[in-house]
This record gives sequence, structure tokens and C-alpha cells, in this order.
Amino acid sequence: MEYNYNEETLLHSVGFNLGRFVSVLKYGILSFNMAQNLGIKYTKNYLPDRQREDVISTVKMSLVDEEDIYSAYNLYIKNGISFIIEDVMPIEMSIMYHRRNDEVLVKDNIFLNNIVGIYLPKEYSNTTLDKLPIIPKNITKYDYLFNIVMDYIFYLKSYNAIFDKELINTYFKEIFLIHKALYTSKNNILDTKELISDYKDVLEDLNSYLSEVTYETFKKILRKNVTLKDIVLYLSNNCLPIYELLGRKEVLNEKLPS
Repeated sequence: MEYNYNEETLLHSVGFNLGRFVSVLKYGILSFNMAQNLGIKYTKNYLPDRQREDVISTVKMSLVDEEDIYSAYNLYIKNGISFIIEDVMPIEMSIMYHRRNDEVLVKDNIFLNNIVGIYLPKEYSNTTLDKLPIIPKNITKYDYLFNIVMDYIFYLKSYNAIFDKELINTYFKEIFLIHKALYTSKNNILDTKELISDYKDVLEDLNSYLSEVTYETFKKILRKNVTLKDIVLYLSNNCLPIYELLGRKEVLNEKLPS
């Protein structure tokens, strides 16, 4: 099904993090400060930043340039579950807020009645959960990575997920040591590149493990090979329409009678 967006339509991605997805269905989309003040987990979809703690990053579809590989649309909307938002006014952005040409910011929160649908990129819709990354690949801050994973584990355990605690600890020990080597010692360029490569390898292994546990957990519940679309339908309980295509709404200019 295709959603025909207009000049003011916004989208907000939560990646493939099902905990964040469910949180939005329950609370709406919250800024970092709002989530912290309410004691709500899973809603933070970005690295905490003092300049952006009271705003929500969204993509304004009328600003999207699909040929810009670094656009927020190509980096985030096309690589995760997104919420379609209408009738919300972004704030005026100063230069310190601005990061990508199609990004606009919303102050504090986006209410549930402004979320009109869910967008799943067609190329991921029928992908099984064990093939979808839970952790964003661009995370480099250890504390933030740790919190994301612990929050996600906490969420999945509500569905009786079983985790290997020792394996999780091993991953984080490796990541911690790599971080320590990167930020506390003077490495030459080759050493730094090797450490970054090691970090990516461990992060990929951790991601694969979390994805596999996610898949096995919901496979037991749904008794099938669970795809992204399957789990979104199950968790949302059909409360919002699901779209796999986005198209610009045509505006017809009717001729006035002469």
C-alpha cells in the first residue's frame, strides 16, 4: 500500500528496535528530555546531545533528495520502521541544530493522534527478524551502546526471551577494551584502523546475536518464521495502517470559471 505524502508530511524512524517501536505506540514520540522526565525507556533514537535534548529529529518528505546518499531519508527512513506524522509544525532551526538537508526538528513531543501510519521499506518488509540489525551501526560511544542494548534486553525479556549473560558480558568487555585503546593511547594510523575494524566486527557479532534472540523469541509466540511485517502487525495490533511505498500527493490546480 502506498502513502501519498504532502508538503508538510514528516517521518520519524526507530530503526529496527522493537522496544522503541512499541514505546512510540504507547507514548507517542518524545524528546530525550521528555522521556527522561517521564522515566520512559526505548524512546531515544539518537545520541544524547545538549543542543538537541528537547527536540525530535524528523524527515520532511518535501525536502527529500533521493540522490543524496547522506540524507536522513536514505540513512534512516529507508533502513528501519518509521512513523508517518501529519499536522505537526517543526521549529525554526538555528545552524547549530541543522545536520541534514531533509531534517526538521519538532519540540518536545509528537502526540499519538498526529501519527497516521507506519512505513516499512518494501525491501525489508518480508525480511526475517534474524537478518535485521537492532543496534545502529554508527554508534561509537560505549555508554550509549551499553544503555541501548540493556534497554532492549529488558524489553525482550517481557516476552520471555532467553539471553546468554556471559556472552553479552564478553561482547561488552571486548568493546570496552577497544574503546580504551582508541581513546587513551597514542596509536598510529594503521593501529587505529585495525582497532576500528575490530570494533565493527564485535558490534556486528553483537547485533547478530540480538537479532537471533529476537527472531527465536517471536518465532515461539507466532509459530512461524517471523518477518518484519509480521512483527509490526503483531505488536501494533492493527492500530495504524502500514505502508510499504511513499508517493507524492498530486495537487490539481482547478481552473476558475472566467
